[in-house]
Amino acid sequence: MNNCTYRKILVLDDCDITIKAIQSALLDTGYLVECTDTVEKAVISYHNNPRPDLLILDNDLGFGEILGVDVLDILDKKVPIVMHSGNNSIKKIALDNGAIDFIQKDRGLSKLVSSIKVILKHRPDANNIS
Repeated sequence: MNNCTYRKILVLDDCDITIKAIQSALLDTGYLVECTDTVEKAVISYHNNPRPDLLILDNDLGFGEILGVDVLDILDKKVPIVMHSGNNSIKKIALDNGAIDFIQKDRGLSKLVSSIKVILKHRPDANNIS
């Protein structure tokens, strides 16, 4: 049995094509995947029980004034967050504000999946953290 089959990944991105590609790659790897294109739904899912084990967060969410780095400021960081963005100039800000990793979108999904595997290998199930 694959050791990641029970791990849930939450994806927040405004691009349907990106969401579908990430979802497919993660499902093929054995993860449970929940996708949303709104900050409100993502924040609710992030804090719900059971919590996701990891959040993939885009920076340019297409919602006007709020960016992924702004979303980092409103989350409690009990769940690891991977910033997945085409804008490499926000890498330092994302990492300084609590993202555990930054993956540039043009690096491909294999880099994103590899990062997730490493992060979750060394973390307990998010729902068993006090």
